[in-house]
Amino acid sequence: MLVYSFYPLRQEEIPIKGSEKGSVAYLLDRSITAPSQLSDVVSDFGEYSERLRDYLYGIEDIAEEVYAVIADIDEDPTETLNSIEARLDKITKLKRKYGSTIEEILEFGKKAELELDKLDNSDFRLDELNAKEIGVRNLLADKAKLLNAARSKAAIQIEKRFAIR
Repeated sequence: MLVYSFYPLRQEEIPIKGSEKGSVAYLLDRSITAPSQLSDVVSDFGEYSERLRDYLYGIEDIAEEVYAVIADIDEDPTETLNSIEARLDKITKLKRKYGSTIEEILEFGKKAELELDKLDNSDFRLDELNAKEIGVRNLLADKAKLLNAARSKAAIQIEKRFAIR
C-alpha cells in the first residue's frame, strides 16, 4: 500500500524547500549564486543562472504539492485501515438488513426518512385535521339550522293549506 511507503513522513523529513543545508532549494540556490558571479567572465553563465532560478521556482511549486499530499496522509495507516474496515462492516450489515445493493439501502433510507417525517409531523397534521373537523361541524350546524328553518317554514305552509280546506 502506498501509504506505508511514506509512513511516517512529515514535511520536515523531506528536505525540498527551505534554507537549511542539504535541502534541494538550498543546493539549487548555491548553484545559482556561483554562475551568476561568473557571468561577468563567461556570458552564458548569466543565462544558466536564470535557468537554475526557474528550476528552483518549479521545485518549490512541486514541494508545496508534495507537502500538501503528505499532510493528507494519515500518520497511522493502521487507524485508516481500521476505519475503512469498520465502514465496510457497517455496509455489509446494512445490506443484510435493508437490501443487497447500496442503491437499495439508500432507497430504504429515503422511504424511512419520509415515514419518520410523517410521524414527526403527525401532531401538526392531527391539529390541522381537528381544526378542519371543527370547521366542517360548524358548516354542518349552519346548514342544519337552514334546513330546520326551511322545514319549519314548509310545515307552516302545509298546515295552512290543510287548515283552509
